[in-house]
Amino acid sequence: EKIDKSVTRRYLFNVDQNQKSERQAKGWLRLRDVSRNNLKHVDADFPIGVLTSVTGISGSGKSSLISQALVELVLEKLGQQIPGTDDQEDQLLQAENPKTTTGYIQEGISHIRRLIPVDQKPIGRTPRSNLATYTGLFDHIRKLFANTKIAKSRKYDAGRFSFNVAKGRCPKCEGEGFVMVELLFLPSVYTPCPVCHGSRYNEKTLE
Repeated sequence: EKIDKSVTRRYLFNVDQNQKSERQAKGWLRLRDVSRNNLKHVDADFPIGVLTSVTGISGSGKSSLISQALVELVLEKLGQQIPGTDDQEDQLLQAENPKTTTGYIQEGISHIRRLIPVDQKPIGRTPRSNLATYTGLFDHIRKLFANTKIAKSRKYDAGRFSFNVAKGRCPKCEGEGFVMVELLFLPSVYTPCPVCHGSRYNEKTLE
């Protein structure tokens, strides 16, 4: 009986006949004659408007294609500045052995207005930063909250709903959502904030 009620089972064995249809690409970004590092004159097509994953064995050129070639070619077309590296070791290596991307975009740049590269490095300048704050999405969310009736009646502005502003964030964890617990003779551990329970805001703001 428990197996029959499993949500995972319905998707694995196609039991649910009302599954959502697959999202279709609204266009294609086509790169041609791309060379970078060990990539030599490669053609690559990427669907736009859908989640895309690039896989391959170690050293096959995944990072060279996506993190370097694609980013540089698209940013060049958009007129955006190519982000530099903050790692001093990477800067020295690039200075000693500079590598450039060659190739061009054949089609699809008209579907793209902005490119935001996100890698494994920390986002933003504070530990409270996340993908929403980094991309600017959270600015719109804060404005929506500030425009609600209760927020206007209390004269809350958009800054009230920021993790980085003292008037709205939890005073215990300072907007991080967790606190560090120091242990004797053991590494410190992090636990959800006992005051806001991970919500990051103080009680008045959450109302």
